[in-house]
Amino acid sequence: MKKYYKNIIILFIAIVIVLYFSLRNDFNTVISELVKVNISFILIAFLLMGVSWLLRSIVLFKLVRNFKENFSLKMSFHVHLIVQFFNAVTPFASGGQPGTVYILNKKGLQVRDGTNVIIQESIIFQFSFVLITIMAIILNNIFDIFPRVTLLQNLVLLGIIVNTTVMSLLLFVSFCNKDLKIKVVNGFINFFSRFKIIKQKEKLKEKFVTYVDDFNEGAKFLLKNKKELVLKIFFMSAATIIRYMVPFVFLVAVLNTTNINIAYVVIGTIFVSIVGTYIPTPGAMGGLEFAFMQYFTVFTTGGALTAVMLLWRFATYYMGLILGGIAFALFKPNKEN
Repeated sequence: MKKYYKNIIILFIAIVIVLYFSLRNDFNTVISELVKVNISFILIAFLLMGVSWLLRSIVLFKLVRNFKENFSLKMSFHVHLIVQFFNAVTPFASGGQPGTVYILNKKGLQVRDGTNVIIQESIIFQFSFVLITIMAIILNNIFDIFPRVTLLQNLVLLGIIVNTTVMSLLLFVSFCNKDLKIKVVNGFINFFSRFKIIKQKEKLKEKFVTYVDDFNEGAKFLLKNKKELVLKIFFMSAATIIRYMVPFVFLVAVLNTTNINIAYVVIGTIFVSIVGTYIPTPGAMGGLEFAFMQYFTVFTTGGALTAVMLLWRFATYYMGLILGGIAFALFKPNKEN
């Protein structure tokens, strides 16, 4: 937990820096825009986030039930809420997966089975995210929604490369011939060990064999019921798209108009999220705010845009951090653990 405390301190410093740069030029205007926002819009945004979390919880529920029959949807929602905290306080949301395994283990699931669950969830999420990204790129090219600024294009391109690489590696490790995988990875390990980049190469090779076995088992579970797999991908995609509707609610609230294309907002938020995948700060702090301010100039500018950005970040990030932290503090492991 010491690592998390350190990350929380870094997080709060990052929050102060982001707020300073966000408010330093238009403080009075931004505050004025925030104050006049009707509370009902904030509640709608919170509701959208709740539905998104619920759909993600359904996916987790379905995956865990393969190993633990008495695992309830309520329990799944609680676990997913706690994971929001782990995601929020670690760079690249790297604490989410081990955090999930830890919480599931405390709820009576074996560590190996918990690992299997997060492997399956990772494959489903990455596949749905890449699918949504491809659709956003196609629609943006057809309707020419966002300006073709070189910097933004390069940032999104880098994000696409990162996500496509991750997806390719997941597919390779999950479905490719086991002997071929081990041969390829051993070749990389041997190569880098020559330059002293990798030490204890034999130990690392043994770990990879276990890693491959876990991925193969997870992939087999996914493919066992293809209809169920399609349903999980649908729930995951729906959860992501609903989450990306949140900026639309705040644009309507701040600009006091419904003359905004919700599809364009979702596409813009997808591009912002792509940029966030490789920002090495908790919650992609700084990078997401910058990307949002660049892309959403299509809809508004100045203090109004900053107000929308702050409301969006509170609903999609800070709320998860706060509620997840509370859920973690109230978490009680099963008695047998």
